[in-house]
Amino acid sequence: MSILLTLADLFFIGSVSGWCLELVFRKFFSSANPEHKWINPGFCIGPYVPLYGFGLCILYLLASIGDLSGIADSIWGKALLFLGMAVSMTLIEYIAGIMLLKGAKLRLWDYSKLWGNIDGLICPLFSFFWAVLGACIILCCIHIFLALCRGWQTIWHFLSLSAFSSGSLL
Repeated sequence: MSILLTLADLFFIGSVSGWCLELVFRKFFSSANPEHKWINPGFCIGPYVPLYGFGLCILYLLASIGDLSGIADSIWGKALLFLGMAVSMTLIEYIAGIMLLKGAKLRLWDYSKLWGNIDGLICPLFSFFWAVLGACIILCCIHIFLALCRGWQTIWHFLSLSAFSSGSLL
């Protein structure tokens, strides 16, 4: 399985899954939405939050590096891996927030009322949530996501071969 195709598929899965997660969070748990209305969590047209797509790709690459290097074999290695995932996700969140603020003059989240925040874009509480989410994804969901990737790649391979062979017969 090509790593680029896998990363593209994981980006799609992460973007759509993140959109669903954010949609539910904003509807039922966000204090910024006291009326509990459905709010589109992203700036894209359609059900995509690229922040989560990039995040899932980074989590996958870190887990792959951890597996290849043997770091993930011990309890402390796994703890270090999950810490690296939390830091990576927090950096992605900060970079995305800065890009949205500077480039699009858009603030999609605001942690300014939470303890330890930096520019209202990141805070320790949500870094902890990123660590928990990363652990859940790597321990529970990544194999399902990779199976989806393999299935899609098989379908696309079959369709492209069918289209190529049909075109070559004409």
